[in-house]
Amino acid sequence: MRKFQKIFISLLSVLVLGLMISSSQIYAQELKFEVNHIANGFEKIGEKITLFLKFSKTSKVDFYEYLAEKRLAEISYVIEANQIDSVEPTASRYSTYIGVLTNYVEANKVTSKKGDLVKMFERHSKILTNLQSKFKHDSGWWLAIQNDINNTKTFSEKIKTL
Repeated sequence: MRKFQKIFISLLSVLVLGLMISSSQIYAQELKFEVNHIANGFEKIGEKITLFLKFSKTSKVDFYEYLAEKRLAEISYVIEANQIDSVEPTASRYSTYIGVLTNYVEANKVTSKKGDLVKMFERHSKILTNLQSKFKHDSGWWLAIQNDINNTKTFSEKIKTL
């Protein structure tokens, strides 16, 4: 009987470990890219200049979409690097960027990007939910990420109505 218990515990351990590894791989694959720092002032100025040099509405939306992906990667980075003090400002910055993206699409009626953006918001919501699970329920950091999750849903609905 003792041998059976050891085998059972060993198999269960391998299964749990396998699930943990596969879920983190799925999560990592869903990020469009990874960053190793939060964008600094010079980078943000460069982003503004790049945006200014985008002349078509679609190219501006593409760049806003890129920035939303980058801000999501920054949230992931600060959480994975355990830079807890940066979670709230980074999460807030992400919400601002997806709001700007949504408002631009709505104001300029760039409906050709509608489907892509809805899919992006759905993917982001899943990633954010995974990141949120790293914090104690109802902690300040958990709530900051919850705000981002809520905003992805709100902005997705707004895009769907275009």
